[in-house]
Amino acid sequence: MPSRSNQQLATCLLWLAASAAYCQAPVAAIDDKPGAAKTAGADRITDTAADLVRRHPPGAIDSVGTADAALADVSRERALVEAEHARDEQACAPAFFMTRCVDSAKERRRAALARLRPIEIEANAFKRRDRVVERDRLLDEKRLKAEEEATPEQRALKVRKPERPDADRTVVEGAGPDATALKAAKPAPSNVRKPHVAKPSTPSIDAATQARNMASFDRKAAESLQRQKEVAAKKAENERSHAKKQAEHNAKQQAEAEAARAPR
Repeated sequence: MPSRSNQQLATCLLWLAASAAYCQAPVAAIDDKPGAAKTAGADRITDTAADLVRRHPPGAIDSVGTADAALADVSRERALVEAEHARDEQACAPAFFMTRCVDSAKERRRAALARLRPIEIEANAFKRRDRVVERDRLLDEKRLKAEEEATPEQRALKVRKPERPDADRTVVEGAGPDATALKAAKPAPSNVRKPHVAKPSTPSIDAATQARNMASFDRKAAESLQRQKEVAAKKAENERSHAKKQAEHNAKQQAEAEAARAPR
């Protein structure tokens, strides 16, 4: 019996020792592999962002072509950063302190994207300025073409008229005794009499011109009177003709009526 107990105790001790050795091996692996992957991922992200900054330093974008190339590089590098970040998160999955590993991966991603952002901003700003310059150039060309094709009358209409002098200024009436006194002292418009200004005399008309005008007026008056007489005569003739026809028609109807009443 004691020998069997000793055998069972020895078996338990061996099992505990094996279990301890078995449990320590994965912990070492867990602590080592994610750290190596984490370091490699950080190096790759840093290298890609640094290479892009070297290719497009601040102020190097001087044309639409270089701006488009910079935006294409930023888009490609951003895709690489996102892919590397996804691999870092997968490498953090078996880690014992997973949250800390994921936070470190997110920080590396944020830092890499922050280095790409200034290049993207500079490229977009250059393209916006170029669009504004091109729009202004087209508007100037259109305006010059319209001025060249405009007629003298259209050019005269475009001449800016002189601004009307602001002689009459409205006094803002505020609250208070000063404003009330000013308003009371101002005369009513109906009581103000404007000074008489003599109109400039018109130049005298030439005697020959005046005679021609009078002769033309007399001729037109005579022609108008003659037309009125002709219209009145024609109207009277039409009335006489109509009366004659009406009388003949009435006489004919009367004769037919008497013939119808006569005995047969």
